[in-house]
Parts: sequence; structure tokens; C-alpha cells
Amino acid sequence: MNKILRLLFFLALGIFPLGQLLRLNLPGLVAVLQPLDGVVFLFNLVSLGKRVVSQTRIKKPGFGREIFIFFLIAVFSLALKALSLATEDFIPALFYLLRLGNYFLFYFAFTDFFSKEIKVKKILIIEGLVVAVLALVQYLFLPDTRFLFFSGWDEHYFRAIGSFLDPAFTGIILCLSLWALITVFFETGSRLLVPAGLFLILAIGLTFSRISYLILFIGLAFFCLVKKAGKMIVLIALLLLFVIYLLPKPGGEGVNLWRVSSLVARSSNYQQVVKIIEKNFWLGVGFNAYRAAQRDWGFLGKDDWFESHSGGGADNSFLLVWATTGIFGFGAYLFLGFKIFTWAWIRAGQKKPLLLVTMVSLVIGSLAVNCLFYPWILFWLVLVLVEARAES
Repeated sequence: MNKILRLLFFLALGIFPLGQLLRLNLPGLVAVLQPLDGVVFLFNLVSLGKRVVSQTRIKKPGFGREIFIFFLIAVFSLALKALSLATEDFIPALFYLLRLGNYFLFYFAFTDFFSKEIKVKKILIIEGLVVAVLALVQYLFLPDTRFLFFSGWDEHYFRAIGSFLDPAFTGIILCLSLWALITVFFETGSRLLVPAGLFLILAIGLTFSRISYLILFIGLAFFCLVKKAGKMIVLIALLLLFVIYLLPKPGGEGVNLWRVSSLVARSSNYQQVVKIIEKNFWLGVGFNAYRAAQRDWGFLGKDDWFESHSGGGADNSFLLVWATTGIFGFGAYLFLGFKIFTWAWIRAGQKKPLLLVTMVSLVIGSLAVNCLFYPWILFWLVLVLVEARAES
């Protein structure tokens, strides 16, 4: 079974960079299946079978109680709304809930599977470089991706959207990979990592994602404080500014860093989710029946409410939790994040900042896009967190 688990793990790593290119729309259902979800599910299943056969307990990874409480509230929130939801509304919500549970279980299963032979940081560097290559290839050979608008995606012109078909998600993942690279650089001092880091910075620049730029600068500031390497970090920051300045800007709203249209859209999205929270303050609309709630409130069209890929979430992960699980789920989610964050802070004090920088990056990113429930981000966070727990 160990060989099967290893095979499934490397299969997951192999399909990870392909992102949304492998998504499967389930016929007859307003639901999507990502191959990464399926591989993670098989990994969890084999891991459980291994423990049943060997009659041994799975290793305790930490934060298990907090994870269980939040997930139980999420289940309860949807169960309360189940009878009032039509089948076409309930099934997508159930899939979202099962996906969340799938990655929570993966945290336990990967903890049990993890060994020091698995070099998580190096794996994350490789994953990020592959994502960067795909983004650069798309930028060079398919810079105009506005045609994807008719498939429910946002319009982008001369921006690196990569295999995730979104510059913000691509940029965030590239930033997370850069943090792993900088961490390994401080540990090994290998100059071979320098060109790889420059390539990641170039790819991040080509996304023209302002939230990714913000994450990048704040993350660099954290490394500067923890590692006391101010000169090197300042040089990287200046290099990034130079790259952004030199990048071609052929026209269009997307490459204008002073654009306001996205800010207006995000402000409108915030107002919508706040309205839903006000009417569902205590118990929420059910995790994750948010798409149906948006349709019922008139925020999505009655005829095309299922077509927009962003319709299933809000532009703020924390507000989405509140809107779908109510104040109790929101409180449990904040407590879970607080426990992980404080533990990551202690590790940062021990000159091991990767988990903390990753957490800070995701919190910042979650204020603009729903990255905390993005499958690839959940997978990434599990790997970083499990390695950090093992190193301690």
C-alpha cells in the first residue's frame, strides 16, 4: 500500500500544474470534478485502508479538534438548509462540502504518509516553475484570452493567466513557490536557485495581478525581518519594480495597474455578500449553497446563474464562511486560523518562516479572491503545514 500511496502522491503532483485545464463538468449537474480532487480522495481511501489492515492509528497531526469543529458546523449548516434547497442547488453545495472534507482528510492522511525523504520545499519549487512555464507559454502564444468569457471566465488581454485561467490564482501560487525557493536558498546557499527565482518573479510580473504584487512585497518584508537579509530582499524588490516597469503593456484595462474597474466590481461583490450575511447572520445559507443564494437575491441571472465560475464564491474567503456557515462557523474558522497562525509565528521565531509567510500570503490573497477554498491552495497548504509539523 505504501507504493500505491507514493504513486498517487506523485500523480497528484503531476496533475497539479495543469490546473483548470483538466476540469470535468459533470453532465446534468451544476457541479465540477477536478482530477486533483479525485486523486486526493483515492490517497485518503488507501491511507485509511492501510490503517484498517494494519490495525494502527493514524498519526495525530495537530489542529485536528479545530478542523473537526469547523467541518461539523459546515455540515450542520447545509443539513439545516437541505429541505429548502432544490436538487439542482443542493448537489453543487454538497460537492463543495465533500471537497472541503476531502482536503481535511488529506491533511491527516499525508501526515501519516510523510517522511523526511519527501522534500516538500523542493517539490513546491518544481511545481511553481512548471506553473510559470505554462503561464509564459500562454502569454507568448495566446496573449488574448478574452474568448474564455463565453465559457464563464473573466476577460484577460496580454496577461499570464496560465493553466488556472486566472492571473490572481496563478500569481498567488507563484508567490508561494517563490517563498519555498527563498527558504531553500537560505538553507543551502545554492546559487543555482537564483535564475529560478528570477523566472518566478518574471512570471508573477506578467500576471499584472495587483494582489499578487502586494503578497510579493509583504512576503519579502517578512523574510527581511526574520532572516535579517535586508540588502538582498531590497534588491529583489527593486528588481521586481524594474521588471514591472519594463513589461510590455500593449493596451487594455488588465495591464493598467491603476485600473479601478476591478476595485468597483470587488466593492460590489463585498456589498452583496454583506447583504446575504445580514439576513443569514446566525446559521448562514449552508456550506456552500452560496451560488443559489446569489441567484435568489438577484446577484446572478435566473437563466445563467450556473455559468459563471466565480458565482460559487465571494471575493473574500472569510465573508464567504460567514455567509454560508453563520457566525458560529465564522468563529470556528477564525479560531482554526488563529491556532495555525500562532504556531507558525513560533516557528518563524526559530528562523523557519515558510509556514508563516504562506499563511500571511493566503490571508492577504483571500481579501481579493476566494483562495482559501481553492483546491490547489488547500493541497499546497497541507504539504507546507505537514512538513512544518514534522520538522518541529
